[in-house]
Amino acid sequence: MIRTFAGFAVLGLGIWSLCYKSDYASLLTSSTYIVTVYLFTAAGVLVLFLGIFGCVGLYKENRSCLLLFTFSLLLIFVIEAVAGVLSYIYCEQIDRELKQNFQQTLMERYGSDETVTKATDRLHETHGCCGAEMFRDWRNSTWYKTVNSEAQAKKRDGKIQQVPDVCCRSVKPGCGRRDHPSNIYYEGCLPVLRHEIQEQEVILGAVALGISAIEVNYSFMKLMRQIVTNFL
Repeated sequence: MIRTFAGFAVLGLGIWSLCYKSDYASLLTSSTYIVTVYLFTAAGVLVLFLGIFGCVGLYKENRSCLLLFTFSLLLIFVIEAVAGVLSYIYCEQIDRELKQNFQQTLMERYGSDETVTKATDRLHETHGCCGAEMFRDWRNSTWYKTVNSEAQAKKRDGKIQQVPDVCCRSVKPGCGRRDHPSNIYYEGCLPVLRHEIQEQEVILGAVALGISAIEVNYSFMKLMRQIVTNFL
């Protein structure tokens, strides 16, 4: 029963991370974050599967099934422990990675890479920020040069698109075209993204290591009861 609840907890958190957080992974150069989430989800699926498998083995008293069940539990413990350790290690690295690569990703891939563009737009709209360090970052971007090319500027009567429209406090078409935009967020998205990823990694790490500890303790106590029953 404990393992079943643990499986649901791990699987639920893994799916939540995949659904609501993994789109930010496209803004990162390292695959550590998404690997951690996938490991976490896989561990949850295995725990639920083995809960059923173990019950069948006990019911039929099949030694091979029980040995495989025990080995699989050890494998799950290792997976959860690795996921937990990776989470905490990545928490220490995320600040350096974002400073080195997040701005470069925005400057070079926004507007041309659909995945990066959608993730960036969501980040801007959800947290009210603009650019990496600040809104002026966009002036050095490939996106800025593309949308403000001579041909594109003529279509807008010479108006410069200073920032993407998602930077506006009240988003509407063309709201980022003013020479001195006042309806935009000035703060960059780097601190927000750093907080989002670090918070998620801390949660994943705590749950993974916590459940691993519970499972080890539960298995140890069960083993001790069997020893007491058999030898006393």
